[in-house]
Amino acid sequence: MMGPDADPGAVSWFPAIFGFVFLVLAVWANIQILRKAGRSAWWALLMLFPLAYFIGVWIFAFSRWPREDQVASARDSFRSGDQFRR
Repeated sequence: MMGPDADPGAVSWFPAIFGFVFLVLAVWANIQILRKAGRSAWWALLMLFPLAYFIGVWIFAFSRWPREDQVASARDSFRSGDQFRR
């Protein structure tokens, strides 16, 4: 509570709660992106260490994604007609 009678040493819980909610949502969004890219969700913990996170994003951007291999094998399977053979 702010005002002339407020204790200057009192802690406002709003910034702490807001920061925690923001952190949880940011980690959740990173986990969803990593899963969609075919990576382990544990990589989202790099977000807690900004320099490591930057390096991790840099590596992911220029490396071959596991999802690309899955799509390529499915495409090759479809082109060869393996899905119609029994």
